[in-house]
Amino acid sequence: MLNYKKAEKLLLIILEALIYLSFLMPFVFISKSIFPFIVGKILYFQGLTQFMAVVYLLLLVINFKKFRPRKTLLLYWFGFYALSLLVSAIFGVDFRRAFWSNFERMTGVFVVWHFIAYAIMVSIVFDTWPKIKRVLNVLLAVSLLQALVVAAQYTKEGVYLYSNIGGRVWGTLGNSIYIGSYFLFHIFFALLLAFKEKKQIWQIIYLSIAILEAFIILYSRSSRGADIAVLFGILTIIFGYAIFAKTKNIRRVGIGVLLAGIIILGFFIVFKNTETVKNIPVIGSVVNISLEEGTGKTRAIAWEIAWQTFKERPISGIGLENFYYTFNKHYNPESLLHSYYETWFDRSHSILFDTLSMGGIIGFLAYFGLYAVGGASLFVAWRRKLFDKTKKSILIGQDTEVGQHVVIFFFIIFSIYIIQNLFVFEHPASYLLIYFSFGLLLALLSGKRENAEPKYEFSYSAFFAIAGLLLVLFFILLFGTTIKTYKAATGIIRAESIFVKNYKVGLDAYKEILSMKTPFIFDMRSSMIKRMARVNDNILTTNPDYKSALLFAREKLLEQIEEGGKDVYDYLLLGQIDTLLASVEPKYLNSAEDFFTKASELSPKRQQIYYTWAKTKLMKGDALGAEKMLKEVVEFEPKAAESYWYLALVYEKTGDEQKIWENIKKAIDRNYSWKSLNELLYSINLAEKYKEDEYVIKLCPSAIEQSPSADLYLRLGMAYQRIGEKEKAAEAFMQAQKLNPDLFK
Repeated sequence: MLNYKKAEKLLLIILEALIYLSFLMPFVFISKSIFPFIVGKILYFQGLTQFMAVVYLLLLVINFKKFRPRKTLLLYWFGFYALSLLVSAIFGVDFRRAFWSNFERMTGVFVVWHFIAYAIMVSIVFDTWPKIKRVLNVLLAVSLLQALVVAAQYTKEGVYLYSNIGGRVWGTLGNSIYIGSYFLFHIFFALLLAFKEKKQIWQIIYLSIAILEAFIILYSRSSRGADIAVLFGILTIIFGYAIFAKTKNIRRVGIGVLLAGIIILGFFIVFKNTETVKNIPVIGSVVNISLEEGTGKTRAIAWEIAWQTFKERPISGIGLENFYYTFNKHYNPESLLHSYYETWFDRSHSILFDTLSMGGIIGFLAYFGLYAVGGASLFVAWRRKLFDKTKKSILIGQDTEVGQHVVIFFFIIFSIYIIQNLFVFEHPASYLLIYFSFGLLLALLSGKRENAEPKYEFSYSAFFAIAGLLLVLFFILLFGTTIKTYKAATGIIRAESIFVKNYKVGLDAYKEILSMKTPFIFDMRSSMIKRMARVNDNILTTNPDYKSALLFAREKLLEQIEEGGKDVYDYLLLGQIDTLLASVEPKYLNSAEDFFTKASELSPKRQQIYYTWAKTKLMKGDALGAEKMLKEVVEFEPKAAESYWYLALVYEKTGDEQKIWENIKKAIDRNYSWKSLNELLYSINLAEKYKEDEYVIKLCPSAIEQSPSADLYLRLGMAYQRIGEKEKAAEAFMQAQKLNPDLFK
C-alpha cells in the first residue's frame, strides 16, 4: 500500500517549491509576444498554478480531512467573490471579454479564479510561523533582484527592458507606476520580520531592505498613490505600537509623535503652493495632488464615467474588463485636451470606481468584503488570544507580542494596497502579492493542520492512475488555455513582422494564425487590422497585394461585428478602411459613412470619429456637411485644438484661405500637436502671407526642431526683424549662416 506520510511530505515539498517559483512571475518577459510585459507573466503564473492544483488535488486524494481548506468566514467570502465575478460577467456587456479579458490586461474572471486557488494553496502549505518566515525571506530575496534591475536601469541607458536614463524606471514590470505597488508589500513584510526578530544582525538586514525599497518607491516617482501608502504605513506603525504599548509613557510618546506628524502634514497642505513645499521629496507631490490638472483631470473624468455606469447598472455592474465600453459610451470630449492616449481608457484608475462600475454593489461588497472580513477576523482572533492559547494556532510557542505584530502589519499591508489602488489599477505582480498575502492570512485564521489519519488507503497503482488522470487533465487545460494563448500572442507579432516586409506573405501568415480557435481571436483580429490600416493609402494604387490584405482585414472586421463585437474602434477602423478603399473605388464611401454613423452611436462625442468622417464627406463632395459636422465637434470641447485644425482642412478644400488661417490660428493658440513638418511649413507660409509675425515666431522653432534649415532660421530672423527684436533677429541670421555659409552672398 502507498506510504501516505512519505507521499504527503513529498507533495508538500513540491507545492512549496512551486510557490517559490511563482515569485519569479514579475520577471517574466516575452519579447516576441504582444504586450510582452503582461502576457508572459500571466501565462507563466496560470500554467504554474494549474500544475500546483494537480499536486494539491493529490494531497486531497491522500488525506482529504487533513488538507481540505479550513472553514473560515474569509474562505466562504472568497467563494462569494468568485461567484460575484461570474455573475457580473454573465449579466455584463461582453461575457467573453469579462471572462477571458484581453492581451493587454489578462485579468479576466478565469485568471482571477487562478489567483483565488493560489491563495488557498498558499494557506495549506504555510501553516506554521517558521514556514511563513521562510517564505517571506525567499520573497524578500527575490525582491532584491528587482531592486538590482531598477538600479541598473538608472545607471546605464538601454539596460534590460528599458531605454531611458534618469527617468521613471519600471524594472521588469513594464510600467513605472507598477514599481510602487510591487515594493510596498516587501517593505512591510521586511518590517514585520524586523519587529519579530530577536537577533540584531537580522533586524538590521530587514530594516535595510525596507529602507532600500522605500527609497526606490520615493525616488523613482512611481506613483503618488504609492507615496501616500508609504506615509500611511509609517504613521500606522507609530499609531499601532503606541496604542498597544504596555506602558502609558510609550503610548503618550507614540501618540504625540503621530499628532505632531499630522500637524506638520497639515502645515504642508496649507502652504502647498509655495516653492519650498513643492520641492520637498514625496511630501511636495502628495500635498499637491490635483484633480484639475494633468493626469489628475483625466482620472477625475474616468471616475465620473464609472459612477454614471454604476448608477445605470447598480446590481451586478457591466462585468470585469468591460469599463472600456462604458468609457466610450460616456466619453468626455475634454479628454482630448490631454492627448489622444488619454482618450482610450479601459480602467478608471481607481479600484473603488472600477469595482463599482464593473461589479456593481454585489461586486463591490464581495471585493472589499475580503479585506473587511479578513481584518475583522484577524483582530477578533488576536483579542481572544487565539494565537497564543489555541494549540492549533500558527503562532503557538512564539512570544505573546507576535500576534500584535501580525495584526498591525497585516492591517497595514492590506490597507496600503487599497490606498495605492485608489489612484492606479492592478497588474500581474500586484495580483500575485495580494493573493499571496491573502493566502498567509487564510493560514493564520485556519491554524495548524490536524494530524488526521487518511480515510482511504491506496495501492501504488491506484494512486499513480489517479495522478496520471489528473496530469492528462492538466495538460489538456494547459494546452487549451496557456500554450494556445502563447501561440496566439507570439504568432500575431510574427505575422506583423512578416507583413511589413511582404504584404502577400504576411497576409498568408495572418490567415494561418487567425485560423486558431482561441478566446483571444477578437484581439488577434484587431491587432492585424490596426497594422494594415496604418499603411499609406498611396500604396493601394501601386501594390495590389496591399489591397488584398486590406479587403481581408475588412472581411474579418465584419465577422467580428457579426459575432457580437461592441467596440467603437471596430466601426471606426471599418470607416477608415472604406475611406482608404474609396480612393480607388468610390463605392466604399457610402459604407464608410454607415460605419462612422454606427461608431458615433456607440461613442457620440468622440472627436476622432468625426475627424475621419469629415474626410469621407469631402471625398463625396459634401463640403457643407463636413463643415457643419466639425463645427458641432468644436462645440463638444472648444479648447480642443485638433477640431480647429480639421475644420481648416475642410476650408482648404473649399478654397477659403481666410477661414483656413483663422482656424489654424485657433489650433495654434490651443497648443495643437503637429503631426508633420509639412503641417508646420504650410502654417508658416500662411502666417507670412497674412503678415502675422508672432505666429511665424511661434512656429519656426517647432519646425527647426524637426528639421533644422537655413531657410527656417532666415524666416525666423526676418520675423524678429519686422517686430523690432534686432538681437534675436541677428541670432537667427547667424544660425542660418552656419547652416548655409553662402546664404548672404
